[in-house]
Amino acid sequence: GGRWGWELFKWTARRPFAMRSPGPLTTHAFNSLPMPSVLTAEASGAGGSSLLKSLEAQDLALQRLYCGLCPPATQFVRTIPSERPSSCDVDCDVAVCGGTLGILLACALQLAGHRVAVVEAGALRGRAQDWNTSEEELRQLVAAGVLADSELPLVAPLKFGPMACRFGPSPRHELKLQGVLDVGVSPAALIRVVRARFESAGGIVLEQSPVREVRIHRDGAALALPHARTLHARLVVDCMGHRSPLAAQQRNGQKPDGVCVQVGSCARGEWTRQWGSTGDFFVTASDAVRAGTDKKVRCQYFWQAFPSSARASERSTYLFTYLRPAEGMPSLYDVMEDYWSLLPGYQRIADEAFDVERILFGWFPTWKTNAPLAPRFDRTLSVGDASAVQSPISFGGFCAMLRHLPRYTRGIDRALRSDRLSRSDLALLTPYLPNLGTAWMSAAAMTARHVDAPPEVQPYTLVNDLLAGNFKVMSELPRPEALLFFRDVTTFKTLAAVLLGQTATMAPLLPRVLAELVSPLELAQFGGHMGMLALYTLLHRAACAAKLDVLEPREYALTCVLDALAYGSGLDSAAAVGGTPSDTPQEEKAPRGLSAAAGPAAEADGRPWWRRPPRVWPWAAVPRRLRLRMDEPLLIVGDVVAVYSSAFVCLDVLTSGRESAWLAEGAVTACAWIVGAAVTNAWDPSAVLPSLG
Repeated sequence: GGRWGWELFKWTARRPFAMRSPGPLTTHAFNSLPMPSVLTAEASGAGGSSLLKSLEAQDLALQRLYCGLCPPATQFVRTIPSERPSSCDVDCDVAVCGGTLGILLACALQLAGHRVAVVEAGALRGRAQDWNTSEEELRQLVAAGVLADSELPLVAPLKFGPMACRFGPSPRHELKLQGVLDVGVSPAALIRVVRARFESAGGIVLEQSPVREVRIHRDGAALALPHARTLHARLVVDCMGHRSPLAAQQRNGQKPDGVCVQVGSCARGEWTRQWGSTGDFFVTASDAVRAGTDKKVRCQYFWQAFPSSARASERSTYLFTYLRPAEGMPSLYDVMEDYWSLLPGYQRIADEAFDVERILFGWFPTWKTNAPLAPRFDRTLSVGDASAVQSPISFGGFCAMLRHLPRYTRGIDRALRSDRLSRSDLALLTPYLPNLGTAWMSAAAMTARHVDAPPEVQPYTLVNDLLAGNFKVMSELPRPEALLFFRDVTTFKTLAAVLLGQTATMAPLLPRVLAELVSPLELAQFGGHMGMLALYTLLHRAACAAKLDVLEPREYALTCVLDALAYGSGLDSAAAVGGTPSDTPQEEKAPRGLSAAAGPAAEADGRPWWRRPPRVWPWAAVPRRLRLRMDEPLLIVGDVVAVYSSAFVCLDVLTSGRESAWLAEGAVTACAWIVGAAVTNAWDPSAVLPSLG
């Protein structure tokens, strides 16, 4: 009603050609669903519903977003400058709103000694469709005490792989990965196990209790629940996803900068046998296509496929694409119809052998600014998808929640113990993360764009060519660094190596990329984020060298700053499980014995001779964690600058009176110095100032 209804009417009137109903393939697929799958209520959230009405509602919401009609934010949170009423039904330290992923954080906080209540609008249970992660990421729950080692096979019954990456209808090479999205987690089993541990530790679960309103008082928060019930808490944690009313009120109509539209299904049949236990991590089966209502949007479709933990004859397949919210972009109906038409060719199946068990769909907004979402109210904190802490390249927040769980637990625990619950204090838990910002240029290169020109006669292969070159460069990285990158965690060292590799191997392609896929503004923003990533990396290493990361007890603000440096630089993986944060590959961390330098043992060493250390090197006496590695791009640049600066000063004096010799002698001296540094550095990358050696 009112202005919102009038705007919606005008939008509908000027969009006569938009697909307003499912296509024939989509209708047929929904009608073929087995009756129990349709009648069984799934958990809410990403991909949680398989009903046609839900598809219609989500498509309408996406079309409104394309036209700039963001729903007006309701007053979900109110600030009242008085004390809370003394009476309440439940009193706790932390109220976690949204239990599907919130139960993980709630359990960790309960085990830390706080009184926690989980408030869930429906029933707290997991969906039937698997979540996918890696074993290393899943072990974050073991480190947090949320799971026991013996429970991992129960909640993650399926491990498969390798995972494939290939691009284009006729890929020239295929990259195989192990350790990325190769574990199938049963959400139903995970939430059941974590809930049992949470409740046995004294936690409270309030089901069928949608929060009507949050009132912020001077001494705490009061949550209005159905049936006139009230919950009192010192802190309200919003884990209600990107459709959270609390997040919507804080964003106040801020339009997303990107949208990932995803559709998929879980199907069974004899056709799954050909794939065995393998999966697809990141695949394109075709070049960019023209899509949208007027076919003026150049869109690249991506695929993922996983075996199912339910039975060997089932396989989950997803199609997704990256879009900018604008008129003319493909609707959810469009993408779903394309999914059914392209699926048989992608999975090599026949129509009669394809039995659909579940249909999944959703769209996920991403923001460049105010991500993670800073709190605008005291005693409130948005986490996970509600905070937009996930990368713009990924969709769904399970892996992001696993990664940030240690940081959230540490920060909230210290905030509660020190009573630092104002919005300025809690903003320290939603810091700027430069490695999140650098992912936007990768997303921009894959995002659909409006094209006024008529459809190309030749296939548009630029996106596939760029991705194939990128992944070929990443395949040559050391395995631990490559795995971090494929898990959507960017470090300065890895990003610099990839950029240098792209420049060296794809130089003819880069002008087209800059002209057609990445705007100058996006490139400038990327440069700023990369500069901050380098700064965060240096500050994080300095903090580790000063042993600030092992100080106990640690003050709340210092904890948040150190975590921001670790997570913002991408060097949090080891710190999260109690180790020393580092992006150095494990195989290079091991002590290098004398036997690796000569004789038969040297031949057995997997490195070429120029990578093996000499028998004696004075730098070996310095503790390894305090060394600076000269094969890090930032220090290489610093050494080159120092070499040329020193050569300039020295030669300015040495060539006085014979300036004509300056250029020749300067070039020879500087090049000889750099070659000497490179040879020494290749001999032992841990040597500092190898040119002096």
